[in-house]
Amino acid sequence: MKIKGFARAATAGLLLLLAACNGGGGGGSGGNGGATTIEASSEYLSFPGTSSATVSVTADGRWTAQSDQGWLQVSPASGSGDATVTVTVSRSGLTPGHYAGTVLFKGSSARETITVYMRFPSLTGNITGPADQVRPGSLGARPLALEPGTYVPGEVLVALEPGMVAVKQGLSPRGARSLPQASRQALQGAAAALAADHGLSLAGVLSPELPVFKLHTGGKAVGDVVRKLRLDGRVRSVEPNRVIQALATPNDPLYSQQWHYAAIKLPQTWYLTVGSAEVTVAVLDTGVNGSHPDLAGKILPGYDFLTNSTNVADGNGHGTHVSGTVAATTNNNTGVAGVSWASKVLPVRVIGPGGDAYTLARGILYAAGFCVYNSAGQQVCPPAKAKVVNMSLGIWSSSNPCGSQVPLDETTRWAMALAASNGATMVAAAGNSNCPFAFYPAADPTAIAVAATGPTDVKAPYSNYGSAVWLAAPGGDQTNYGNSGGVLSTVPGGGYEHYEGTSMASPHVAGVAALMLAANPDLTPAQVKLILANTATDLGAAGWDPYYGYGLVNAEAAVKAARDLLSAHYSDFRVRLRQGSTLVAEARADRGGSFALENVPAGRYTLEAGNDRDHDGVLGEPGEFYGSTAVDLNYGGDVSGVGLNVQPR
Repeated sequence: MKIKGFARAATAGLLLLLAACNGGGGGGSGGNGGATTIEASSEYLSFPGTSSATVSVTADGRWTAQSDQGWLQVSPASGSGDATVTVTVSRSGLTPGHYAGTVLFKGSSARETITVYMRFPSLTGNITGPADQVRPGSLGARPLALEPGTYVPGEVLVALEPGMVAVKQGLSPRGARSLPQASRQALQGAAAALAADHGLSLAGVLSPELPVFKLHTGGKAVGDVVRKLRLDGRVRSVEPNRVIQALATPNDPLYSQQWHYAAIKLPQTWYLTVGSAEVTVAVLDTGVNGSHPDLAGKILPGYDFLTNSTNVADGNGHGTHVSGTVAATTNNNTGVAGVSWASKVLPVRVIGPGGDAYTLARGILYAAGFCVYNSAGQQVCPPAKAKVVNMSLGIWSSSNPCGSQVPLDETTRWAMALAASNGATMVAAAGNSNCPFAFYPAADPTAIAVAATGPTDVKAPYSNYGSAVWLAAPGGDQTNYGNSGGVLSTVPGGGYEHYEGTSMASPHVAGVAALMLAANPDLTPAQVKLILANTATDLGAAGWDPYYGYGLVNAEAAVKAARDLLSAHYSDFRVRLRQGSTLVAEARADRGGSFALENVPAGRYTLEAGNDRDHDGVLGEPGEFYGSTAVDLNYGGDVSGVGLNVQPR
């Protein structure tokens, strides 16, 4: 009895002792003091780029907390009664994306679950650009390329991102604008490291105040090096070491005799563009001497419609002279310069024995990209579509050239209309008989009729004039100024001679049109013609007059106006976020220019946008819109409202 009684008493005492050790319990707590009710202030927690949040826990006893994911932590992990709990997420080692997990609070008989959603930060913003050039909508893209002769082979110019270097040094990027001398040295060291990382060599520093570095590519293609460096977050900007930026005046030894280029402001224009190989200029003429050292590599396989041959040899010299004015190889320490350095010439022989309107119509269609039949009934197709067609030729009465204007036959008129509708800008010589009208085909409304001026910008004595004259250009005046008053260009046999005539004036305008189309490939023939008129240097009577048309062609103003009309639509733009050589995220802007890049890890990035006209994956090429800025993301939340301004390149 006593023993039993003692046993019961000991058990009761033990329970009391345990209860005391457990801190009481009171009320509705379980028999072991564990909570029988637990309630969290939130059933769901979201971490949209953020890292922590607090939750209020209400409980009537002891509880524990645990998560089911390694990236999800709770602190404190246990407690008694009411408490504030901090829930933290860690993205370290995780692949950017969307994640979910749970936090479980447990008492003796109570359970409370919080569902947790976590993602990496997003970056949103809006592209802005010139309101009259970048608009909502959609527009197709056309190709442009980095052209030989426009840059120094094997060299690129690189400006580092000072903020990125500062960050790597453990400095504040805010101080990067006025770096101390030590940091300038660090920049040079960073440039050397950058060069080494890409297999390049450091070749020079521009200035202590402007840390731009010249790098040698070591045989690597300049275009490839530029593409890779643009993806490196240490780089603020990179570009080819363009010849035109260092030397707007070409080094061709006979250039000093080409007075006619300065007359139309070509040296100023070449600083803007030297043309593009994508812009082919067809020369409908007597053929061409393609082996001329100043034309080598510039002549496409053309066609001789007089002999039905692909051998477009020039037995006259006229076509070779015209071709040299359009696109002679320039800045090669040889001979003369051409108007559009990078353009290719498509030679089409239509002048000579057997040349007639039917032959001319064939040549026009062929030049504009159409397949035609030769006189033997064989189909002939061009290797490229010309965007500009030069016709230094005319239809007139040799016995009485100024007696009356010989009309254009309907076949040729139809051919010209079809060529224009296919995007060919046609330029033609007004004629050399001092007649009060321009000869056809120049007088046709689809063409740009060009009159000639001499070294003092005065109408050449021979130049036709009249209501169809649209522009004037240098054609030379050897009557008043001797041989050197003519236009200097290439001739067969590898030589150079001064010629005069509206035939020499026309290719100046054709070359300028090619430069315009390099700057803005979207221009229509009608736009080219209108821009040339609106930007011409007025000569003679104010406004249009029959001797100069709208004035002397002004290459610089025309190219600038063409570039100002360059247009894109926001939906064409790619937006990229890059860090170092890694492309972190990419998206397309919507019709209004808004963009969103999702699930981006914390870090410092270069945000860039461009319309990538030629779809080669490289943003910021000539003829494209481009903009970039540095952005910082952390795990404090999404970044929104970023403005990215784009401008034409």
